[in-house]
Amino acid sequence: MPVHPVTVPIALRAGQLDGQMTTAGSRIALADLLIGLTALELGYSVATGNLRHFQMIPGLISGVAALKSKRHARSQPKKSAVACRRRRPLAQI
Repeated sequence: MPVHPVTVPIALRAGQLDGQMTTAGSRIALADLLIGLTALELGYSVATGNLRHFQMIPGLISGVAALKSKRHARSQPKKSAVACRRRRPLAQI
């Protein structure tokens, strides 16, 4: 799986969204916010065990899918897991 850097536009968008959400009385962990916005910027979907945070990112809702595992079925404490999959090809440079 490739590693993508957080670019200045993604960081600015994360700061704006974090400010809006704080004003509205809700918060998302910065790591989740950066993962979600990077996926959105690159055209990826996000598969996660933490639907609550990623569904709060506008535009990413349709790209969020739950990871199902035996651990979730047994109601044991879960560890955060995130996987991204490209939804569309990047433009040719």
